Amino acid sequence: MRTSNDDRNRLVGQIELNVVQPGGEQIPAPSTTGAEIRAMVEARSGYRLKMRIRRILGLPIDVYQPGGQGSMVTAVRIITVSCVVVLAIGWISILEALAPSVSYEPAERPGQLEWQAVTSKVPAYETLLQLSGTAGAAGNDCGTGLYTHVRLQTWSAEVTPQSSGVVAHDWQAWWAEDKSAYERRVTLPAVPGGMWLTRFTGDYLPGKVEVTDYPPGKFAVVVNKPSAEVPILAGQLAYHQAGQGPERLLRAVGDMYRFHCLAPPQRVATLRVLADIPELRSYGSVVDRAGRRGVAIGVDSEHPQSGKVRDILIFDPDNGRLLGQEQIALEAPSHVQAHAPYVVSYVLYLLAEHTNERAR
Repeated sequence: MRTSNDDRNRLVGQIELNVVQPGGEQIPAPSTTGAEIRAMVEARSGYRLKMRIRRILGLPIDVYQPGGQGSMVTAVRIITVSCVVVLAIGWISILEALAPSVSYEPAERPGQLEWQAVTSKVPAYETLLQLSGTAGAAGNDCGTGLYTHVRLQTWSAEVTPQSSGVVAHDWQAWWAEDKSAYERRVTLPAVPGGMWLTRFTGDYLPGKVEVTDYPPGKFAVVVNKPSAEVPILAGQLAYHQAGQGPERLLRAVGDMYRFHCLAPPQRVATLRVLADIPELRSYGSVVDRAGRRGVAIGVDSEHPQSGKVRDILIFDPDNGRLLGQEQIALEAPSHVQAHAPYVVSYVLYLLAEHTNERAR
């Protein structure tokens, strides 16, 4: 005849242990029944198991108490959730690895300029020193007036793993020392004709026109007052373009020229700052996108998001003014499926002067 566990528990609970010592004295029965002792042992074993589970999971061990309601259920839930999270992360990694590489490209990019030197190991130091001498001997061709008037054209392709877009503008601004300004921005065709935009350099601009009138103090410029002292100007440019790579100063010079008509001493200081960058290379003479003859210097850099890129500045050999800025991808980043080299962006600096006339 088999006895169930419940029957055993009742039987143990009813038995009194009549144990007699050697002297004949009877030992009194324990105050705790067998069933209660068994329950204590089971609770103790469960508590140890729970503590072991919490140590594995790295959870505080003082949360569980012996005999606590729902403590084991909570531990099981924690284990289940942890397993689900680990499996989900694993599946996401597998799907990302198996998914096809999708990238987006503009329908057409502008052609590259015809560089005298496609690759160069010639340091730009001598070229920049020669340019600085020419700039120092040039007269002040900025004129005089209450307003700084600048005009430029830009083209850039914004390419990400999800989308792409082309930004092409003809941009002008008339700004005063109190940082009031009038700005006119014209949207140009997204796909330029070949490598040139000369048909858009006149007064007729076939695109959407946006104008903004800035009150005093609201128009932001890059480098408020460019210094003619080389160390000070180098600090101003470095502050604008933070980072460690040599390309940052080239980009800062390009940004500064967007807003200023630099006098000859300021141009000299700018060229001397660039001459102090040992990584710069000379790419010889070139004709820019507006058909102007220039001298090109540049530097290569590489970053995970942009790939391997060459930044180039084109200067007027007669007066040291900046004519153009080009950025060329030498090796495409992983999210762009394009045959390098190709143009990433460019800027044409068409006009910089001081004037008393302000567009309205």
